[in-house]
Amino acid sequence: MFSLFSWAIGLVLAYFLVDTLFVLDINKRTYNHRPGKCVEIKGIDEGSEHVEYVPSKNIAFMSSGVMGIMDGNEAGRMFYYDMSEKNTNHQAVQIPIQNPPKIFIPHGFSHYILDGKVYLYVISHTPLKKDFNHSIEVFEFQEKPLGLKWVKTLKDNLFVKPNGLHAIGKDQFFISNDGSAQSEIGTFLEMFFRRPGGSVVYFDGQKSHLLVPSDVTPNGIWVDKTKQILYYASPFKEKLVVLQLSQDFTKVEKELATIQLLTAPDNLFMDSEGALWTGAHPVLYKLLNMEACMKKGECEKHGTCPPSQVLRIKFSADFKSHEITEPYSDDGNQLPCSSHAIHDGKGNLIIGTIAKNALHCKYTPETILA
Repeated sequence: MFSLFSWAIGLVLAYFLVDTLFVLDINKRTYNHRPGKCVEIKGIDEGSEHVEYVPSKNIAFMSSGVMGIMDGNEAGRMFYYDMSEKNTNHQAVQIPIQNPPKIFIPHGFSHYILDGKVYLYVISHTPLKKDFNHSIEVFEFQEKPLGLKWVKTLKDNLFVKPNGLHAIGKDQFFISNDGSAQSEIGTFLEMFFRRPGGSVVYFDGQKSHLLVPSDVTPNGIWVDKTKQILYYASPFKEKLVVLQLSQDFTKVEKELATIQLLTAPDNLFMDSEGALWTGAHPVLYKLLNMEACMKKGECEKHGTCPPSQVLRIKFSADFKSHEITEPYSDDGNQLPCSSHAIHDGKGNLIIGTIAKNALHCKYTPETILA
């Protein structure tokens, strides 16, 4: 009896070990290819974790400094990037913030346009060493002079550990909580054992509604233009989930699809043709060394740079099939730790990173669909 029990325990541990090795992508390699000429965006050196494209103005916003959660740097920054051909120097500009929160470490964010004004809903954290609190900071964007005017702070008990955000109205948005642990060691254990401590929430302006009560590391999140289809990415399950929402957005009617990507998807973006884009981490174990995401030169010397990848996913109308292409792939020497990818539909692709630089690539329809 004891022997059978020992064998059962051994088999479970062996399965967990092998599964963990595959999740960490120990067996994978990355090969370089570009959709066209790629140049580094100037002015950013502490990451462009989230990139938010505003089509009506042909501009992109970027959040920078998310690693302040770990290193204690409380002065995160927001950047403005002109996507037009006028920006020949590929220069990102830091946006001055009027009356900023005392501690501001921006993470995922989204925009909403009301009466011609652009509002940003930005997830902000305090460092792990300062209780690791979370909030949504609301800003009004001002073009002349360039700036962000702080409007208010939103908090809720279900903003447990927010990572991604997608706004659909004034003070109305969806967020992903990538876990529930509130410490560095707790976060590591939660991810390592792939504990489903994460969740997906809808905030209606007054209160939150729990849509997905538990899953493993929900991260990037997007809602289509009908506001009825919700997508979210799970890096540590290497999957993309598609859900149909109720008319009032407070419930999930049914799951439409779950696809295994065999790579770790991060933030999401949907283009005007309904194709979903993600910046991804193709070799996950290299991402565990976050220092390599910040010190690009050092990882180049030792060959330990976490690689980057951009995927384009196009679903059929009934979500029963899909097509995936890979517009960009890099071994980490040009771009480490990709976290997001957006494009303007005019041949310009922006790829953000967790803690280093950002990239502006040219593309053609042939190079993103091949």
